[in-house]
Amino acid sequence: MSHDPKRIYDVASSFFMAADRCFEKHKNEDKTFQMPLVPAVVCTAFGIELGMKSILSQEGKKVTGHELKKLFIKLSSESKNELSELMDMPESELRKKIITISKVFVEWRYIYEKNQAILDETFIRKLANKVHILATNKIN
Repeated sequence: MSHDPKRIYDVASSFFMAADRCFEKHKNEDKTFQMPLVPAVVCTAFGIELGMKSILSQEGKKVTGHELKKLFIKLSSESKNELSELMDMPESELRKKIITISKVFVEWRYIYEKNQAILDETFIRKLANKVHILATNKIN
């Protein structure tokens, strides 16, 4: 069964919005800051996943799973090129960087099981923004 790309897009958009809100720093009375980083990362990764699934659905492809690498590989050449242009990096470099965050959605939901986590926050947030732009352009 194929899913409606617009419905996928709408849910992706809500996760992108939730991620942006989670990344906001709130000042406490004691002058420290508070930010729900894990929900921010999980929402960002899930937004990217759903944004890509919306694009793939528009391309007539049925997809499952959470791995961003696999979703990126399934995108049409045109969509990969457009995303590479939006990211301002060659597709080969973009693919390598996506591989580094491919399982973030699953890994960060269970971050308490790990001793440490490394994440390029700038890259994942930029990718989320550009996937959202690409999905928006394709849905309209």
